Amino acid sequence: MVKQSAPEGPHMPEILMDGRIVEDCWTTWMPTSGEDTAPPDLAPDSKQGLILPLSAWTSRKSADPGLGVWLAPNDDPWILADAVDSLPVIAVHFPVFTDGRGYSTAVVLRRHLGYRGVLRAFGDVLVDQATELSRCGFNCLVPRAGQQAAAFVARLADFTEPYQASVHPLQPLYRREHRGNGTLHDAQSH
Repeated sequence: MVKQSAPEGPHMPEILMDGRIVEDCWTTWMPTSGEDTAPPDLAPDSKQGLILPLSAWTSRKSADPGLGVWLAPNDDPWILADAVDSLPVIAVHFPVFTDGRGYSTAVVLRRHLGYRGVLRAFGDVLVDQATELSRCGFNCLVPRAGQQAAAFVARLADFTEPYQASVHPLQPLYRREHRGNGTLHDAQSH
C-alpha cells in the first residue's frame, strides 16, 4: 500500500509557502515499511510534482523539474551536495514533533550547501514550531492532519524580531541596529 499526500476532491490541500497559504502542487510518495513497489510515475502533462524518498530518488536521479526528494531524520543531507542546484524541492520528514534532527538538516542544506529552492517540512509539524522551522530555513510548511494553514500564518506573525542568529536572520539582535526610520539594518554591512 502506498501512502501519499494527494489532492482530495476538486481541491488540493493547503500548505504554507513563503508565509502565504497556497494549494499543494506536490505529491509526497511514502512507501509503507517493507514495500517493494516502484514509485509512481506522473503523467507528463501533470501540474503535480512528485517528491520521492532519498533511496527512490537516488535510483531515479534526474534534473526533472517535477521531481523532488525527501529526507528522513537519519538521512545525510550532504548526499545532495552535487544536486542542490537542480532540485526544485527538498522535503524533510518529521515523523514525530519531538525529533529535532530536521532542524539541523535544514541548516546544513541552507547554510552549508547553499540550497535556494523550496525547503519543505512535513509530517508531525505543529503550529508551535512554525517560527523555529522558518528560522532554520524552511520556506514551506505542510500542516499535519487536523491543522489549518491559517494557524501557521498567525504563528509566524507572533515574533517579528528574533534575538538569536540562525539561517534567518544571520546575525543576533545585538549585532543589528535600529535606524531612525524604524527599520533594522545589519550593523556588519556598514
